[in-house]
Amino acid sequence: MANPQEQFAALQKANLDTTLSLANAVLAGAERLANLQLSTAKDLLADNAKTARSLMSIKNPQDLTAIQPSVEPLLERALAYSRSVYEVTAQTQSEIAKVLEGRMKHLTASMNEAMETAAKAGPGSDVAMAAMKSAMAAANSAYENVQKMTKQVTELTEANISAAADATKGGARKKPTHSKA
Repeated sequence: MANPQEQFAALQKANLDTTLSLANAVLAGAERLANLQLSTAKDLLADNAKTARSLMSIKNPQDLTAIQPSVEPLLERALAYSRSVYEVTAQTQSEIAKVLEGRMKHLTASMNEAMETAAKAGPGSDVAMAAMKSAMAAANSAYENVQKMTKQVTELTEANISAAADATKGGARKKPTHSKA
């Protein structure tokens, strides 16, 4: 077994590697999100200029109904943007979860190894080791529960986004009905 200084140095290196991995994942996600926002802002500027020109050309109320179909693509773009933001954040969250899961597995293995070494070190340590193993099992169980809940929230969010997309597409395609009084 390595001496305490080597163990401490290895722990510090692992922590630094984990921190750098997390920082890179967050920065990559932020970069994707910034690019998406910039692209969307450019598209919106062009769309808004076109819509403003159309609105300025209206001379009577009937002309207003003529430009109504141009609203549907705007709704679809807004929905696509929302979907893209969700995809970027979900991908970033997934990358972070992978890093943390790997680190958790490593920490669990290290703790188990340390407990086994301590158990061999002296008599009467059985009760303390049982308590430590129980605490580790509880921590692992809690971590797994958080992962399951995160997955459920992700699935629910995806379902809500799909439902919103379907509702928006369905609502935008309905033609208004005019009743004669």
